[in-house]
Amino acid sequence: MPNWGSAIVVAEPAHTAARLARYLAPKPHLGWRIEEEPVVPMLVVLSAGAVLGVVGRGVGALAEGVVDGFSAAEAWLAFDAMVVLAVASAYGLTARYGIRFPQGGIDGLTDAVRVIVVQGNAAWRALPSTVRKQHRPTVRAMNSAARLLLVDSSDQHSKAMLSQHVQTLRDLATRV
Repeated sequence: MPNWGSAIVVAEPAHTAARLARYLAPKPHLGWRIEEEPVVPMLVVLSAGAVLGVVGRGVGALAEGVVDGFSAAEAWLAFDAMVVLAVASAYGLTARYGIRFPQGGIDGLTDAVRVIVVQGNAAWRALPSTVRKQHRPTVRAMNSAARLLLVDSSDQHSKAMLSQHVQTLRDLATRV
């Protein structure tokens, strides 16, 4: 099973739900292009719809049997609405708090940058809350530099700022 969230780094400060949402929001391309083989994406969507329908029908039948006066159709609809809301919320949280690093990198951007960003965010989470509050601008600047590097991997200023901010957060995390 693929790890949906492996290429997504949660940019701190983020809600706890954002860390979980990166696994619920699947990758939009999944390695194939719609123009090349439209059958594959259609099969994926139809299969997901069929699974959602079968599971929703099962939840509806279970709810109808357990709760008096509750119809299977209402439970089925409620279940499907909750699943759609959860996936839509996951996409929203991932778009807001996630930095998506494409597999294989772009224009020389390697996994090393992703690892550095993960280390910086982990170092920030390791800080006590009082120190965290003081260094919110540092972690935000670090994540902004990472986003800028995704746009232009040759930006030396962003690389220098990213390294500087990560080193600051590492030093703080190991000292506290």
